[in-house]
Amino acid sequence: MRLETKPPPEFSFEGKKVFGLKSMAFMVVLSITLVVLPLLLPPLPPPPIVLMFVPVLVMSLLIMLVVSHKPFPDMM
Repeated sequence: MRLETKPPPEFSFEGKKVFGLKSMAFMVVLSITLVVLPLLLPPLPPPPIVLMFVPVLVMSLLIMLVVSHKPFPDMM
């Protein structure tokens, strides 16, 4: 006897639309805006040097979290 396993109903996308018309229109408008606005707006001055280090700090914190993981205890 073979048992078939199906994913829970909340994870099943069979016969369902993933994106509705409103969300698809929103993504298209957002994409067009991101392409057109930099062409229309005047160039901005560079940010202060302190703000340039924020992404570097965030990335270094994320790398430290990945490297210094705590092993999970055995659950058996």
